[in-house]
Amino acid sequence: MRIDQRHRHRPTPLRHGFPSRRRLTSWSGLFALPFLVAAGCGNPDDFAQTGSEIHTNPGSTSVISQEPTAAATGAFKPVMYFQAGGEACTATVLGPYAVLTANHCVSGLPPASVPSSVFIRWTDLGSFAAGKVLYNPYLNAQFTPSWWVTLNSQQKAQPGGRQDDWPAQHDQVIVFVPGLTPTVLAQNHITPALIGAPPAIGPITYMTVGVASTGTDIRSSVFSRIINAIPGTITQNPRDGYITEDQTTPNFGSVDPGDSGGPIMGFQRITQLFGGSVDVSHFVLGTAQNTGGDKAPLAYATGTTLTANQTLTIRLNSLWAQAQVDDADGDGLPTACDRNPASPNAAGDNLCPAEVGAPTGASLGSQLSASTAVPLAALACKPGYTAVALRGRSGALVDDLAVKCQALGCFTAPGGTCNQTYWTDDFGGTGGVAFEADCAGGSLLTGIQGQQDPGIVVTSLQPRCNTFLNVKAGSTAGVTALGSFGGAGTAAYTDACPGSQTLVGFQARTSDARWVTGLQPICSNDLARMAAYVGGTGGIVNDLSCPAGSIATGVMYQTDPAHTSIAFSGVLCAPQATVQAGQAVTDDKIVVAHGTTQDNNAGIVVPAMVEPLIGAHTPSSPTANPVKTATCPTGYALSRISGGVSTGVLGSITTLGCRRLANTAQTATVSVNAGNLSLAVVNSSCPGTAIVDGLYTQSGALTDGIAAHCNHL
Repeated sequence: MRIDQRHRHRPTPLRHGFPSRRRLTSWSGLFALPFLVAAGCGNPDDFAQTGSEIHTNPGSTSVISQEPTAAATGAFKPVMYFQAGGEACTATVLGPYAVLTANHCVSGLPPASVPSSVFIRWTDLGSFAAGKVLYNPYLNAQFTPSWWVTLNSQQKAQPGGRQDDWPAQHDQVIVFVPGLTPTVLAQNHITPALIGAPPAIGPITYMTVGVASTGTDIRSSVFSRIINAIPGTITQNPRDGYITEDQTTPNFGSVDPGDSGGPIMGFQRITQLFGGSVDVSHFVLGTAQNTGGDKAPLAYATGTTLTANQTLTIRLNSLWAQAQVDDADGDGLPTACDRNPASPNAAGDNLCPAEVGAPTGASLGSQLSASTAVPLAALACKPGYTAVALRGRSGALVDDLAVKCQALGCFTAPGGTCNQTYWTDDFGGTGGVAFEADCAGGSLLTGIQGQQDPGIVVTSLQPRCNTFLNVKAGSTAGVTALGSFGGAGTAAYTDACPGSQTLVGFQARTSDARWVTGLQPICSNDLARMAAYVGGTGGIVNDLSCPAGSIATGVMYQTDPAHTSIAFSGVLCAPQATVQAGQAVTDDKIVVAHGTTQDNNAGIVVPAMVEPLIGAHTPSSPTANPVKTATCPTGYALSRISGGVSTGVLGSITTLGCRRLANTAQTATVSVNAGNLSLAVVNSSCPGTAIVDGLYTQSGALTDGIAAHCNHL
């Protein structure tokens, strides 16, 4: 198997300031993994798209960059043209079935007209029709934050004060697009934009991106910078609660009317020793709201000092957006719980324990306007983590809630300590008394129990824990209920994750912003799919899956210069149908899923990616310790990775186990023999006839540890 070197180590550098007015080179699309939308309108009367475009500030010596609005190429592949009735805007892919744009682009449309009048479009993929629009609930007067209501009342009371202002810091919608399937995204190598910044491995750069102002065929972009807001004012820029672009400093820019809903995108630009740079880890910082540089914010990493009102706005917007992207069809079922995430069916599709309290999933499906939307929050762990504790506030009800998450790799030594933990943002009100309930070391959450008034409110919750070893074995023996928080209800409930699944969090809901009134527990089979972990507990956690329709057929790896440990690791993914047919897989059909590593030769950090093998951003490959691959025979899929552990890191990869898909009784062993071969061998092996379809990895300067993800055929 050949590793293409043409783009890997010396990508054409993107000029700082503003790139020349030309089509961006294709390498930038490979580096810009997640992406966003474009920017631009503001007040409801700004709907008309004028045909003007993103602009540079006075005195700028650089110009705007442009590229085709294509899915196949470009720096901003997930950004596309959006049309709602006669209004043209910009939208961004945030996940399967889900795109982000501005509320004011769609607020005049009757819900029944959405399937026939709302669509997204790339020049090379054509158009995809929308199914429904899911509105930011903080535009609903019942839930608009009190700080803005107070300032708006003061504004109205002033002589000549504006009377028609609205909380446009929440000017966002998630649009459900049934045809935007995981397969479509995988086949076109479209990596959705992130909500919130990933772990920092370099300085953050910001760019505003737009499509609609230049017609449907061109994406324009310009470098941007955020400035500090004026605390406690909504009457002049930079307004509190929003994030605002610098409108005066040369060689930065912003948007004109048009390109509404488009983003300002943050990404990390890593400068290489030989002079090039790599752009990685793209995330949505905010979406364009008006011509004064205001953005409806979505991430904390602004590069400014945030006010309390900005921080609250970001928390509310991001929790809602994450929950809605994970439930794009709007039936109250997060993806892990939804038997058919492309079609709303709250009653028949729930794979998780039953919801408690209200609003119910069935009622969420009928809330198709900003005036009826209710707040949701994704209080859920990232892939590769599981829930180990809850905290919040409670009294007669549950006032506030957050979830503590711990990396799955931490449980390889039950009872030990691990610093791979974090808390989600909290959701709810400020009343009640603070509480925290933690599972014992080596244990994790497997469910909750408590009391509720069914269909009205969850009144109390009590976390349920079990040991890692029991859960891994699928045993419910040893379940321990922690303390109860909240008050009495009319009915008891017990929500336990089935089998060897673990609780990773909740879709939290409220019908009254003072409390958490409803919960849909989210269970995950990541632990069940995770083979034995080989390695230590340090490094950055990444849970990487092969694209839809693909399976692992081999590994990519690199040792450290002394050949005593594994510095870089990943799995090679190939189309399952091709492997099943016993056909050879060409390099252009292979995707590599690899963890984070420090490339000391190039002087950069190589972040975790799932990307095409040709042009993959792997470490540099010197003669002494080149990047190598090891693959299963034609027609075979990966079923085992064997290696040794040395002082808390992955010390070696010795052999691979492979299984023939056409006859799963046939197996093969492939020798790798990389790293320190004197170590005791540990097998990360899929059970039975299961095969590998991803990789759990913890890594930094070296690969701390790996575990195969197993898929039962």
